[in-house]
Amino acid sequence: MLFYILLVSTAVSAEMNYPYIATSERASLIQNEYHKINKGDSISTVLRLLNEPDEIQALYEPQIYKPNVTGKTYWYIVQRISNTGSVNEKNDILVRITFDLNENVVNVHHRGF
Repeated sequence: MLFYILLVSTAVSAEMNYPYIATSERASLIQNEYHKINKGDSISTVLRLLNEPDEIQALYEPQIYKPNVTGKTYWYIVQRISNTGSVNEKNDILVRITFDLNENVVNVHHRGF
């Protein structure tokens, strides 16, 4: 079984201020549409359903020295209390969608709802 390491965060939209809470329209869109995304779907399908992500992060193989990029993740954030700290300290409510190098969905993960 392969495990992936997430590194290198890149903000897509304007820089977030913390605590961050998405507008009710954005939160509703994310919570109501993410379940329509399936393994193998394209980035264009994801963007059509959820619009632009709040963050894009590169996805790396589990290698310490010079890991190769294996894909990327799109992060759709409903709530994040802090930019730093543990998962509990950030208190994230979000959807994270992982893509392979062919830009097809590998995994859809939600946290907090």
